[in-house]
Amino acid sequence: MLAASTAFGGPLAPQPTGPAPTPTGDQPGMFIGLDAGAFWIANIDANNGLNSASLHFKTGWGIDVPVGYNFGNGWSTFLDSGYNTADFDSGSAFINGKHYSSGLNGKAEFVPVMANLSYSVKLTDSLHWYLGGGVGTAYHKFTADLAGGGSVDDSKWDFGAQAFTGLAYDFTPQASFNIGYRYMYVHQSSENFSDGNANTSSLLAGFTFKF
Repeated sequence: MLAASTAFGGPLAPQPTGPAPTPTGDQPGMFIGLDAGAFWIANIDANNGLNSASLHFKTGWGIDVPVGYNFGNGWSTFLDSGYNTADFDSGSAFINGKHYSSGLNGKAEFVPVMANLSYSVKLTDSLHWYLGGGVGTAYHKFTADLAGGGSVDDSKWDFGAQAFTGLAYDFTPQASFNIGYRYMYVHQSSENFSDGNANTSSLLAGFTFKF
């Protein structure tokens, strides 16, 4: 019977051995993530010719939610938004002819909305290095009570841009753990200060889920 089968149907096909290959995390498809971590604001010097301020900040915190599409060839595009805040440490301001220094009691808040493009390089079957950038807008709000009287309460949407890099580890084909660094620039213009830029940094960790 074996001879007849070989003669009429050709040689028997070899049977696969060993476990089936495990799918990797770079399959094309949608994804959503959640990241959180520390947030820093570099010292801000702002002025509009009449009013000026030099502000210093404590370490804050932030969260970020990206939603996008992975093309399966290393490239991904996504929108992200979140919330970042840091309390004032100290500073000085010259507002409406009066000088205020130190004793700042308040905080800065940022809500960015960015469109991004990123590229991922596979280091191992499960570990990836990613980098990218994005542009968009950011809502920023500064609230402070100044020593000796007076207060600042400014808020506005302005231009923003960011760059980021980090590592992602696929612990299942549909989920990964991420840790990375993000730099964000926000141009500032407000009622009291029309010339000033915020340069911020974030160290974030979180999870991405693919579907």
